[in-house]
Order: sequence, then structure tokens, then C-alpha cells
Amino acid sequence: MSHLRGGEPIGKNRCSGCGLTFGSLDAFDAHRVCSFSRRERRCISISEIQGFGMMQNAKGWWIRNIFNGVTPTSGSENKEEQKEMFAATPTDC
Repeated sequence: MSHLRGGEPIGKNRCSGCGLTFGSLDAFDAHRVCSFSRRERRCISISEIQGFGMMQNAKGWWIRNIFNGVTPTSGSENKEEQKEMFAATPTDC
């Protein structure tokens, strides 16, 4: 039995804006872009989600596919590459 937080399994993050479910808070946060202060905050499209390297798991939850089919290394370049990939923001912000 999984632990529940607010009636949802831990790790499940459902967006009330777009209705998509994410397997981690990190993946959820990555799908929200643009400025809070200018009231431009929005969910990215599914094609943008996929462009960030996310994929759906067997439960249909969007997860970050941090390895993109590549065996991870212990070097820092892999971590830097991950930061760069998820730091990108759409050009319409």
C-alpha cells in the first residue's frame, strides 16, 4: 500500500491547469513556465514536454527521462547537461 498525501500517492503531481499527471515534483515544476509576476505563468504543451525529454510511464504519468537512452556517467558534464535541458524556456514568455 502506498502512502497518501492529500488523497494522492506520494510522487503523483496532478496539474489543475492542464490536467496532466507528473511522477515527481521536479517534472511538474518543469512543465510550468513564464513569469509569475507578469501573470504569464502557463503549462507547456505536450510536444514541448516531450521536447524536454519527458515521457509517460506505465501509469500514464509524465516523468523526466534524464538518461535519454544514454548510460549515465559519474562526470559532472551529465549533471550540467540535465540542468541546461530543463533550464530552457519557451520563446513566447
